[in-house]
Amino acid sequence: MTDKDQADYFHERWCEEREITADAHRKLTTVTQILDHMTESGVHDVSIDLVKALLQPTKEALKDGQGS
Repeated sequence: MTDKDQADYFHERWCEEREITADAHRKLTTVTQILDHMTESGVHDVSIDLVKALLQPTKEALKDGQGS
């Protein structure tokens, strides 16, 4: 088993324990990374509409991933 295979395996187990899909978790992680990057770039005044737009695909993925 390669390091990537092992990482994928543990990521899937982590998501299963929390009853979300791995894809939903990756999207949530991506949103966090985008917001972190914006903050590091000096953007501190983020509108709620921007945050909602970033979170919309994640919200849908989390809803679809519940109970799977």
